[in-house]
Amino acid sequence: MHGQHDPKRDEFPKAISTQAEEFSRRLTAMGQSRLAAAAQAAVDGLHALIVELRPSGEEFRQAIDFLTEVGHYADARRQEWVLFADVLGVSSLIEDQNSPRPVGATPNTLAGPFYRADVPEMPLGANISRDHKGEPLEVAGRIVALDGDAIGDAMVEIWQANAEGLYENQEPDRQPEFNLRGRFRTDPQGRFRLTTVKPKGYT
Repeated sequence: MHGQHDPKRDEFPKAISTQAEEFSRRLTAMGQSRLAAAAQAAVDGLHALIVELRPSGEEFRQAIDFLTEVGHYADARRQEWVLFADVLGVSSLIEDQNSPRPVGATPNTLAGPFYRADVPEMPLGANISRDHKGEPLEVAGRIVALDGDAIGDAMVEIWQANAEGLYENQEPDRQPEFNLRGRFRTDPQGRFRLTTVKPKGYT
């Protein structure tokens, strides 16, 4: 009945508060650090969200199943947790906080889940399509500072989906190692160029 007092609703926040306090006590015993402060803030926020939303046991299990599935898809080649952070807007916020750009500069962009740091450097004009499947495409550009001066020896990293919309680390058994990936250094005039294939957008 509307307006009827439910004593269990009073007990629920107290139980949450007790658990949060115990976590805080154990965390404090480990000493102060940025990690401890972040963990405390995360737990406090999570508990507050649960108190507000009051998820059922089934809803909680569905959330755990989702996080477990994300973990199963993540490996050394494919980092699904980065993609999850991108979807939540966390990656963009961290980039903007740590790498503020002046007016007129190219905006920050995200490396995304398909980035690989171990890609070999290639000579200017090289073909990054290692299986040569798709419509040929030539790419050229120039890196300049805000004042227009060329930036020579700048590192340009390229990675893209193939003509079917799939990255090499999504298909390690179908695409050659480092397919459609390359690292290039700009010439003294800030120019770079490469050959590839026309990509298709990935889902």
